[in-house]
Amino acid sequence: SWPRVAARLPSMRARAGSLSRAVELTGGDRAQAMAVVLRALKGASVASVEKQIVRSLGAVPMSEMLKRTPEGLETPAYSVEASRNTYEIRKYERFSVCQVTGAPASGPSGFQSLAGYILRGQNKAEQQMAMTTPVLMRATGEGERASMAFVLPREYAQAPPPPLDDSGVTLRDDSGGIAESELTAALWFSGLGGQSEGMRRAAVLEQCLADDAEYELVPGKGPFIAAYNDPFTAPWKRR
Repeated sequence: SWPRVAARLPSMRARAGSLSRAVELTGGDRAQAMAVVLRALKGASVASVEKQIVRSLGAVPMSEMLKRTPEGLETPAYSVEASRNTYEIRKYERFSVCQVTGAPASGPSGFQSLAGYILRGQNKAEQQMAMTTPVLMRATGEGERASMAFVLPREYAQAPPPPLDDSGVTLRDDSGGIAESELTAALWFSGLGGQSEGMRRAAVLEQCLADDAEYELVPGKGPFIAAYNDPFTAPWKRR
């Protein structure tokens, strides 16, 4: 028989070091990332997880990002009008969303309200619908309110079930604001889509468009984040 050997799991200090060496986070983002990293480390070494994180921080091609899109979930259709090294210009087909705005959009209560409307049939028709992707989030900015939106399945886009009066959920048929402009510039990245990270990435995209000889940013249109993966997906594996 094989001898029994006690195996030591990575200490909390080692796990925290793995995260802090690879990802710069603050506040709630740090807590969320730590929870996911601890989950990942249950089945892998600190070194192997850290290598995955560091590797993901480099430039990731769109072909890799597309592989990270969850299978079996409906997502809005779009065509790629132009492709650059780290971003692309898209033209979306029109779609409908359910949305919450204001303070609830910045926390878990907003997500739960939208999930209740779609997944649990908490609407006036008591109609359950399939989950879609991505979740669209707009950060608060000057003259703007935070918002979070779920894409409605196509079969309900024309006549969606009315939300409950006290749910805070509203309906939009303008692609969650994406249709405000004919074309959309999309910069892809891994990690967590918190407000601070979203604003940092938006600044990068604005600079890319400032240097683009063919396209320019439409003034007055705020950025949004499209999150494709569930909260339990490791940040370095997200789209």
